[in-house]
Amino acid sequence: MDQSPLARLAPKLRKRIYKLVQEHEAPIMVSDPHRNSSGENLSRHHYLALMRTCRKVRAESLQLFYTTNTFAFEPGIWQYQNVEERSMVAFDSFRRAISGKSAAALRTVVIGVLPPHLVFNTDRMQVQFRETVEQLYERAQQGDGCTYKLSMRVCWCIKGSHSYNDEYKSDAMTMVIEMDDFEKSCLAAEKRLSKLAGRVKNATGKRELSSVIDELQYCRAIVDRGGS
Repeated sequence: MDQSPLARLAPKLRKRIYKLVQEHEAPIMVSDPHRNSSGENLSRHHYLALMRTCRKVRAESLQLFYTTNTFAFEPGIWQYQNVEERSMVAFDSFRRAISGKSAAALRTVVIGVLPPHLVFNTDRMQVQFRETVEQLYERAQQGDGCTYKLSMRVCWCIKGSHSYNDEYKSDAMTMVIEMDDFEKSCLAAEKRLSKLAGRVKNATGKRELSSVIDELQYCRAIVDRGGS
């Protein structure tokens, strides 16, 4: 880099250039702790292309990459059987892999969860759902400079039922809960789901939406009590 025109620019200007190159509007998805949890594996993607140019650029831009972007950790479809596919496990694995100043530089993290009704093993999923919400809320209270959000994919039936004999159609949306203002954000989500349930005519869909509302209410109660 010493012979590059970039090296002749003031450090503040170089930082602005790094930010323009590295800042992504959409969250950076980290869905598989076995493939994307380490900096080495993540560098196979275009996200870290700038930092692979030389050591000096990497040293100057690495922490900025983690500070300016949102990192989203989505659960695997078999998370109710395999603990390694839980989004909180993927996040903790990612933090250990990048470690040190890079881990401390993280500013926005989104943890994905699947509502219990989306899988067959609803009892285990219910426990995992509640554990994830409680753990993430505790992280948000630690004051580590990171903003934590809970992303929840809500699906509901609009035609038929889950019977193999029925023609099944569904609809879906993603809801985001701000953990820094959990009570207010949860109440807003519950209100939105209640209005939606009132418009849904399908009985199965109504039950599915009601179950999500029940889970959010239960999680709010746990937080209000200061834990389970």
